[in-house]
Amino acid sequence: MDYDDDTFGRAGITIKLANAYRMALINKTGKKTDRADAEKMAQIPKVGLMPECYVPTARGVSNMVRQYVRQAQAGARVVNRVCNLLDAHGRAVHAANIYSHKALLQMDALNLSDAQDDFVLKQHAGLKNGRI
Repeated sequence: MDYDDDTFGRAGITIKLANAYRMALINKTGKKTDRADAEKMAQIPKVGLMPECYVPTARGVSNMVRQYVRQAQAGARVVNRVCNLLDAHGRAVHAANIYSHKALLQMDALNLSDAQDDFVLKQHAGLKNGRI
């Protein structure tokens, strides 16, 4: 059954999402039993000490996903540009990942025949003044 954001609110139910890491820090004890832990955790919200997590709205989630997609696309464009520059000059980087340390060392050692392309390659690869 699917629930929208307001289903529980209309029913008068408030849902809070606890930060599990902080809850674990609060509940640090030597004795570990399910019953004892459950009793301690049930007391935490009653005294107002429950560390809550941020829960984004549906719009907030959409914005975060949209931003993630944009950043992934921008990264792919940069990788494609670097590969195209290398191909245009008959050069290759022998590494599994174009941004691995090995690949960056190889690109840093390259001097493309066209100074502008060499500059663009170094900029896209994040190489500054011939140094990684």
